[in-house]
Amino acid sequence: MAPAIKALAPEVVLVEYWDHEGIGAKDAWRSVIDASPVIVAVVVSGIDLKDRDLVPHLWVNREEVEAGPNGLDDDGLGVVDDMHGARFVVPRVNGNAGDDDGHGTLLSGIIAGVARQKIGLDYAPQPVKLMAVKFYDPVTLPAPANAAAAIRYAVRQGAKIICASWDVGIQTPELADAIAYAESSGVLIVTAAGNFGTDNDSLP
Repeated sequence: MAPAIKALAPEVVLVEYWDHEGIGAKDAWRSVIDASPVIVAVVVSGIDLKDRDLVPHLWVNREEVEAGPNGLDDDGLGVVDDMHGARFVVPRVNGNAGDDDGHGTLLSGIIAGVARQKIGLDYAPQPVKLMAVKFYDPVTLPAPANAAAAIRYAVRQGAKIICASWDVGIQTPELADAIAYAESSGVLIVTAAGNFGTDNDSLP
């Protein structure tokens, strides 16, 4: 269903999203305007770290940023120069979490509410900081081992929510352990419902 459009004035167009109204999103957003930012790890294909709409929402690894891109692991957590996140596309594990696929950037814009701000809806920017955690790219298919490493990194770096909008196609003990580790650390994992019309209860 296409969103309804209400003309307020010749220069202002307000888009009324039926899905936002249906789940009570407007009231929820207003209730967290003064909340401290929560770190949301977007564990997919990375984030466009130069996107001007997303830059204000990026998570900052203070120790790495203060030291600058020096080729060192300044915070001692195993990744070099991970200023806004990390890349876990083995054998390339580093701080280059830029998005060359587009999916992570799309999700980040939704999470941060960038579209609502740009079309003039009366919602404050969402109190989130986006951590870019990349575990696949257009050349390297999503792999459970890479996903597991990405999840563990996000938890160790303080993410409170993990956006895992993907399906690696196979469940492995390593990936299951990483998910259990996140849950035991009090991290909420949000996954995709899927694009294929499958029943996630019968086929988890």
